[in-house]
Amino acid sequence: MSQRSDNLRRKADERDRRIVERWLDRPRAQRTSDEDVLAFYAWLNDHDPSLIPLGGGSYQHVRTLVTPHIVEKR
Repeated sequence: MSQRSDNLRRKADERDRRIVERWLDRPRAQRTSDEDVLAFYAWLNDHDPSLIPLGGGSYQHVRTLVTPHIVEKR
């Protein structure tokens, strides 16, 4: 892998880590459903758009990252 590819991969990994971190910072009650993921994506777009991956499929990418961290409603 070239140094440029390594740098791009590291930046993408850091972006993904920050997306999950922001998701986990939300109150538990706001991390329980696909609707919450959509609301989170809209929030990201408004508050930290640099975390939204460029190109098509950005919502799906964010959804894939946070889905393992959806919690059950209490």
